[in-house]
Amino acid sequence: MDGVEDDDNTGVVVIGATNTPWVLDKGFLRRFEQRIYVPLPELQDRLDLLKILLTKNSHNLTNASLKDLASKTRGCSCHDIKMVIKDAFRRPISKVRTATHFRKVSTPSHKGLNVLNHNMWEPCSPNDPHAQKKSWHDLDEHETAIPLLTEVNSSRYESKILFL
Repeated sequence: MDGVEDDDNTGVVVIGATNTPWVLDKGFLRRFEQRIYVPLPELQDRLDLLKILLTKNSHNLTNASLKDLASKTRGCSCHDIKMVIKDAFRRPISKVRTATHFRKVSTPSHKGLNVLNHNMWEPCSPNDPHAQKKSWHDLDEHETAIPLLTEVNSSRYESKILFL
């Protein structure tokens, strides 16, 4: 790096990275001997990233809806996509925390989709015929069914994705 060489820095490599190179000071940029452009991810890369990010949590998005979501993330960096997915998975947890009514449901077990957990509590509307007035504080954490990320609630993020 120009301006920081001396005998003690032999073998030291300085790497800088930014998503917004146009805002960096020209004098700062001149200190770097090389610039490497790494383009934003292509459609298949974004699709692969979405699949990786979504494997860590339960969802019921189809391959078609994943491909549609990947196409809508054109112009987004990997970090942008990761933050949108992270926020999308926070929403169901927020729904549980703010719910005033819950209903009993059977949900797939962590052991596999073929095994059901019965008597789980899921947030619902107060108008639901099976609604019981409860707070998430009243429930055991192992009895709470966190809603899945679905195509419906993932579509709420389209406007956010389009403005990244």
